[in-house]
Amino acid sequence: MVKNDYGQNLAYQCDSCSRRYPKWQGKCDGCNEWNTIIEKMVYSNDLGSKNDWIKYDDFSSDLIHLDSEDYDYDSIRFDIKWSRIYTIYKIFS
Repeated sequence: MVKNDYGQNLAYQCDSCSRRYPKWQGKCDGCNEWNTIIEKMVYSNDLGSKNDWIKYDDFSSDLIHLDSEDYDYDSIRFDIKWSRIYTIYKIFS
């Protein structure tokens, strides 16, 4: 099994026939199609077996539109104790 730069386990799977490979290759041996093998993140099961793959994450997701609200930033209140601010001021002065 291959690891990426972040130490995560990677495998390669054909997007057409779902055949898995430990390393990337250009042509899938299962369906004989070219450039259909994509990188997938691999999660192992609780037993810890290196050969048991139970979930793939293909890094794709639906886009979600986030609505923003206008805030009156002058009225935002923080629960800060002045003694802590004074202590921090004294440390860095």
